[in-house]
Amino acid sequence: MRTGTRKARAALFAAAAAIPLAIVPGAATAAGHGKGSGDCVTSGFRRSTDQIEVISGHQTQTITGRGWTDLTCGSMYVQVPRGTHGHLTVWVNAEIRCKGPSVIGNWCGGRIIVDGVALPPSNNADNDRFDWDTANPDDRRWRDGSMLAAGYVTCPANNSRMYCNKKIQVQATNNTSSTTFWIDDTIVRAELLRRQLFPR
Repeated sequence: MRTGTRKARAALFAAAAAIPLAIVPGAATAAGHGKGSGDCVTSGFRRSTDQIEVISGHQTQTITGRGWTDLTCGSMYVQVPRGTHGHLTVWVNAEIRCKGPSVIGNWCGGRIIVDGVALPPSNNADNDRFDWDTANPDDRRWRDGSMLAAGYVTCPANNSRMYCNKKIQVQATNNTSSTTFWIDDTIVRAELLRRQLFPR
């Protein structure tokens, strides 16, 4: 190979390395990212047109009462460019146990919210609850439980920043005061498809 060609190619690689990958269609902004914070472990993959975020945890969480409780490892953010919308899908899986008398109306619920609003499907007449498990008095009745929700998320054109940080939260509750909800080994995966390229 001639010296001039080698120099030209080296200059081309150097220039390409200096360009933010977010402006290259379909190119990853990073090979991936991951970290651990206490009991929670996060990872993900971000590109100009899509984003994946994952958070998992292995500590048992006990939920009592009828108020909504955030999962210890169930919150994350995705970014939507200003003046656009994206399509968001969130999957949740965990080992769950809803302990209580096996009577009609005794169950434990969950929901997935984005900036405080339930992601579809949501049941407004039932406080947006997804019936995650029915009550059973057996201490050993652990089972695999999943939730899935999807919908559009929007960043207004007058947003002060070039993108909106959309906060995703997974929450759980009890339908009655006579049940206790145990949740263990959780994993939450969010996938955002952006309508247009992520800005510089």
